[in-house]
Amino acid sequence: MNFQAQNSRQQLVKKSEANVWTLNSNEFVDDNKEMMRVLKTSKFSKTISTLKLNCSSDIIFSELSEKLKRLTRLKNLHLSFRSDQMTNDCLFHLAKTLKRLTFLESLSLQFFWCMLISDRGIFHITKVLKRCSLKKLKISFHDCDLLTNNEIDNLCQNLRRVDSALETISISFTGNRWITNEALIHLKNLFKTLGSLKCINLCFERCQAMTDEGLKDFTQGLKEIVSLDTIKLDFSKCWKVTNKSLDYIQQSLKSSLKNISLHFEHCLKINDTGLQKICTGLKNLIFVREIALNFSLCEKNNK
Repeated sequence: MNFQAQNSRQQLVKKSEANVWTLNSNEFVDDNKEMMRVLKTSKFSKTISTLKLNCSSDIIFSELSEKLKRLTRLKNLHLSFRSDQMTNDCLFHLAKTLKRLTFLESLSLQFFWCMLISDRGIFHITKVLKRCSLKKLKISFHDCDLLTNNEIDNLCQNLRRVDSALETISISFTGNRWITNEALIHLKNLFKTLGSLKCINLCFERCQAMTDEGLKDFTQGLKEIVSLDTIKLDFSKCWKVTNKSLDYIQQSLKSSLKNISLHFEHCLKINDTGLQKICTGLKNLIFVREIALNFSLCEKNNK
């Protein structure tokens, strides 16, 4: 079943393969009335297993959320919000929707430039997560500047109550000036409680409050994650991070790691000395399959 707006805009709903649907409300960003009309006349099959949605308005998502509640067999949900019009009300509707999706295994929530979203809105989501039995979780806040360490603490506390089946966790707070080393402590304490955790993907690009001390404390907990085989860290443009952080990371690398990705682009206090330390740690990864390193625009040498 494919729907197309009568004004010849691109498809709102596209069925890319069996039981996989993609919805894009951004095509209607200038015509919310037409978007709402199409949504109200559309019908989604209850057998949908994977749903991908790009949304640009909390009003539109409110209408969509009513339909999502009926997708009780949904296993994979990927939501992307790209608008400075998105508010905490949107997350309130999302939380009510997630309560109904009891078979959900994979959840991806991405917020881009949602400047009106705050800790209060995210709190609605984190409360619901503890009821889920997720295997994969991705939460990304790109330049959402009202979020603080308190929300990471709430997120971690609720995820500790999640079924231990969680295998992959990806968290990004790109460009947030209020996120500090305290966030890394909360995450370290969380990861130690997730017995099935295999993959960690963290991005704190342009989080200027991050320092070596935060990475020191965080990396000390990595060795305690028995099942970990993939780690991805991005601290690009964190200008207070130095060679010490790379030394802490290389000391924490377990020989059982299969995939490692380190991005420290434009960290001006990192130089060849730090890179040599990382290379020393990589030599011990006897099962490694893939290594991705980015240290471009770092200091060349420190004589």
